[in-house]
Amino acid sequence: MINKLLIYILRPFHFLFYRSIIVKGKNQIPNNQPVIFVSNHHNSLMDVLAIAETSGKNPYVFSQQPFFKNITPNLLLKALRVISNFWSTKPEKKQEYIKKGVDLLKRKKNLLFFPEVGTPDFYRLLALKKDFLKVGFNALKANKFEEDIWVVPVGIYYTKPTRFRSSLRISYGNPISLKNYQKLYERNPQKCTHVVKIRTVKDLFRLIINIKNQDYQPTFIRLIDFYASNLITKLKPKSGKELTLFKAKQNIIHFFNRIIESEPEKFAQLRIDLDDYYYDVKRLGTSNKQIERHHEKKESKGQRIFLLFISIPFVIIGFFISYIPLAITKSILKNANQEEVSSYKFLSAITVFPLFHLFLSVIIALIFSNFYFFIGSIVLMPICTYIFYQSRKRYKALRNYIKLEKAIKTRKGEMYEMMRKRKELTKKIDYLYQTHYNTTEN
Repeated sequence: MINKLLIYILRPFHFLFYRSIIVKGKNQIPNNQPVIFVSNHHNSLMDVLAIAETSGKNPYVFSQQPFFKNITPNLLLKALRVISNFWSTKPEKKQEYIKKGVDLLKRKKNLLFFPEVGTPDFYRLLALKKDFLKVGFNALKANKFEEDIWVVPVGIYYTKPTRFRSSLRISYGNPISLKNYQKLYERNPQKCTHVVKIRTVKDLFRLIINIKNQDYQPTFIRLIDFYASNLITKLKPKSGKELTLFKAKQNIIHFFNRIIESEPEKFAQLRIDLDDYYYDVKRLGTSNKQIERHHEKKESKGQRIFLLFISIPFVIIGFFISYIPLAITKSILKNANQEEVSSYKFLSAITVFPLFHLFLSVIIALIFSNFYFFIGSIVLMPICTYIFYQSRKRYKALRNYIKLEKAIKTRKGEMYEMMRKRKELTKKIDYLYQTHYNTTEN
């Protein structure tokens, strides 16, 4: 009861935290039978909320490692049915947790596993532990294979995993029936769990952004940054920019993996050209996106200045009412791991900011002895905070644009040489893409 109530309370905040949330394949989740969700893991609390709020199954969560160092957020996770530190406990404790998972499945409860081993990686699926299959098959064995248990792979993808107002995509894969593997399990349990694990991993690869070779990861990240926007136009978007960006990233990784296998010398040369281009970008104090969208920003410069000007009163109020909450949040984030950042930002947004605004509203109401001042403050403060946040973004964008304009004027020759390099590199990648790969929609 507490778990469901908490999810209902957190749901609107979770949807406000992201710019957009795209859910794919939810209709494939089996009904009226126990389900084991198996997911990649980027963000501690946010991954739990993403699946709990979109699957409609209210699962118990088994995780490889503790979600937070701090005890306070972990109390919240317990209320969300999170069983943390699952794999790293002592063998006898581990058996106890496996038994707990089996008991939950026998009661037709749903489970969510984050079985990756090691520190979460935003661009790579780590090795999976087989324990989610041990729990599933032990539960089937306990009910004599009379009722089926399903494994559903889940792919979680964030456009910017640590950012507020980024976009989130949750993809539910094809369900895997464990009952269909009964004969193989009875003959050879180890082989059976290995076969189902391989199938789960293959399904997960189709649902996430996965760079298999860690040595090439920096190059692939640069290729995505450099070429994704060009590829989006080739994909002819039908279902929104964020969804098409995900497909573009998948296609880039798939395509260049094929280039590495078939023509490694071409990829090696492309890698050198990319490193050379990004070295120049860094040396001139700009970014690839600024150069790519330079003309767009030039057209909107006057509008940006005007919007910043008219928002000054709200920005000043927003600064004063947000300074202390922002300072508290920054002090917390100093000691946070990468996978904890967005979760702490979310917790801060639903606790620190509202409590501080409530405190200020009470002070204002007491000073003016007027209830309407209290109501007005409660309504106005979140609006001012949001305008302050948006104005900061606009100011940074405008500052970067002015910085780029200044660089073009003072180092005109170098800047135009870099733009020429970018055009040549884009043509080279276009040629490779057109001659080696036919774009297909997922």
